[in-house]
This record gives sequence, structure tokens and C-alpha cells, in this order.
Amino acid sequence: MWIVDSLLQCDEISQIVIDTDSDNEGLLSLDANKKVSIKKRNQSLIGDDVSMNFLIQDFLSDHGDETFIMTHATNPFLAPKTIKSAIKKFKEATQDGFDSLVAVNKYQSRFYFEDFTPVNHDPSILLKTQDLSCVFEENSCLYIFTKSSFDMNNKNRIGKNPYLFATPKFESLDIDTNEDWNFAELFANQMTFANDRMGLE
Repeated sequence: MWIVDSLLQCDEISQIVIDTDSDNEGLLSLDANKKVSIKKRNQSLIGDDVSMNFLIQDFLSDHGDETFIMTHATNPFLAPKTIKSAIKKFKEATQDGFDSLVAVNKYQSRFYFEDFTPVNHDPSILLKTQDLSCVFEENSCLYIFTKSSFDMNNKNRIGKNPYLFATPKFESLDIDTNEDWNFAELFANQMTFANDRMGLE
């Protein structure tokens, strides 16, 4: 699992807990690493319609007020450098009153609602895209929060005052659809090809 490899390269992370209902032997064998543990998912929390916040609440019930990082197996390209940077930024941001961190995609482009109402620009003033107000999309790659911020914010991994942390574009893929999977395969193959080329030089 690529994301586990990235997390293992972050000394700032003391323990990696994999919450799963899978019986995949390869996945379950990851707990051979002393830094990794497998948490078998509560039967009442199995299903596609179960909110991730319920899974977090179940996990936090056995923990004190620590800092937690949440990511997914479907975020394979998130790099250790980015995770380390997010942890550092979260520590700094809490000093300025932020209570959580959420990974986002940052856009400077012309956005519209479905009825073609502009979101972040005035169509009568044609600004360069570089001068437009930024729009941010939650990309599900990374969340950082504490147990107290989760409890105080209606059992939500995103607090009332989250810091928006823009992740690099090519690390931000969250695999939700077959199209996402196809793109991830293409990108992974390209990465392998590039690494092989560098190894030959």
C-alpha cells in the first residue's frame, strides 16, 4: 500500500492504524511492522453509506487528546515530504487559532454555478486568471485534527477554523471512480518509466 510507505517515512508519526474490514492477507501482514497496527472495523460501521466521521469517533474513543492524521488508501501519490510539510504547518497554524488542517486543491480559474452565475469573478471585467480570487476544493487526501477539536466541532474531522493546505497537483488524486483508477494506473506507469530512465543514466 503506497500511502503506508509514505507514512512510514515520516518520523513525526508515531503509529499508523489501518481501519479495515478487509481480509486481504497482504494488507493484514502490514502489522508485522511495529509502527503499524490493524484495527478490524466495528460490524455496525461497515457499509458504503457509513460516514467517515463515525469511524473516526469509534477510533478516538480509545485515545486521549492527541494529534491525528487521517488519509486513505485511495491517495497513493501523497509524498512523505508533503505529509511532513502539512504536520509542520498544522503546528504553526494552531498558534494562530486554527483548529484543524484539511488538504485542498487550489484553483485560479473562472468558476460558475450551474445557472452560469459566476463564483469568483465578474464577467464584465476580464481579469487574468492569475489575478482571480482562489477557489479551494477539499481533495480528501489529508486531515489533521485533535480529539478535542473533533469533539467540539460536532464530531467532524474538519474544525470550525481549518487551515487550508494546498497539496501538489500530481499528489492529490483521490481514487473514487474507474476513471480515477485508470488515470492513477497511467500516472503510476509513467512514474515507473521515468524512474527506470533515471536509473539507466
